[in-house]
Amino acid sequence: MSKSLGNSPDPFDLFDEFGTDAVRFGIMLMAPQGLDVLFSKDRLEIGRNFMNKLWNACRFIQLNLDEGWNLDAQLDHENTDLELPERWFISRLSNMFPRL
Repeated sequence: MSKSLGNSPDPFDLFDEFGTDAVRFGIMLMAPQGLDVLFSKDRLEIGRNFMNKLWNACRFIQLNLDEGWNLDAQLDHENTDLELPERWFISRLSNMFPRL
């Protein structure tokens, strides 16, 4: 597949069909670092399905949050009942919210 030969798909058509993030994710799945691979729309469908799952998860969280939910009160990364990876994740998450 070569852009100069004209046998590659138009990226804007792929963006319209699958979505920009899905195309990016699908291309990332297709091309491991340093290797050439054949283009496959199946990989773009995998990217679209993954982005759809992320979108649905974000919408679920957004719809289930109370308007008055206080993130600082909920994210206690000093809780010793949690394992180290869980405390690390919550710590990173709580540091992210002030930047939003």
